[in-house]
Amino acid sequence: MRVMRGVSGGAGVLRGVVTMAAIVLAMVGCTSPIETSLTSVDPEGWTRGRSIAVELPNSDTLSLSDLRLVVRSDSRYDFDSLALTVSVEAPSGEQALFRTTLYGDPKAEHSYMQEWEQPLVAGVRLAEEGNYTFRFTHSATRRVEGVWAIGITRE
Repeated sequence: MRVMRGVSGGAGVLRGVVTMAAIVLAMVGCTSPIETSLTSVDPEGWTRGRSIAVELPNSDTLSLSDLRLVVRSDSRYDFDSLALTVSVEAPSGEQALFRTTLYGDPKAEHSYMQEWEQPLVAGVRLAEEGNYTFRFTHSATRRVEGVWAIGITRE
């Protein structure tokens, strides 16, 4: 007569639980959290040609991310669009340049403070570890008033 000790298949069940836990941890580890880096802008006036920079730290060199421009403005902002040149410098010094326009009338949507955003680039991989520097320069013909902050969100 054979005596069975413990639960039949116990090692297999434990191995399955450990495997599932590893898969869940890998899936959670591969999803990038939403990160936003903002920098202050003089709300009394952002003059044409003046660059404003913000750094976005990166430690995930594998995942694809969507980058969005973020602007915080108050009721003094009276443009219906904001034309921007965005230069991006990787930690190695490699650079990319984007020209984009943020559309909308934030003044019509709020009485004091509003945050609005718009896609810059989708599905990009930040391949280098370290700080990426984003420089924003507006090309409006006059000074932009009422912008408090500008930056980048990575999803």
